[in-house]
Amino acid sequence: ALKVQCDERMSARLFTGSDDGLRVWLNGTVVQQKLAPRPARPDDEQVAIEMKKGTNVFLVEVLQSSGGWALYFRLENDQGRPLMVDEKGKLVVQPQPMQANQ
Repeated sequence: ALKVQCDERMSARLFTGSDDGLRVWLNGTVVQQKLAPRPARPDDEQVAIEMKKGTNVFLVEVLQSSGGWALYFRLENDQGRPLMVDEKGKLVVQPQPMQANQ
């Protein structure tokens, strides 16, 4: 399980990919499900999600039929900026890298 803290209610997009099937719960509700044998690819699925103020819990299940398994999981805010979890467990917008001409 992944626990993240949000200072306020937040709209976001969840991007996933898996080898093989996949289920993702957010705060006890299934928000993403793909039950099929397949290779893992980043961003195979995406879904809009709403996170509440306070603690949000993601639980991920990867279903395996044969061979190895893999998981891709990432979040973006509603403006398309990548989200990351900081050292305190807080969900924050990932800082943009400095441009070479700055």
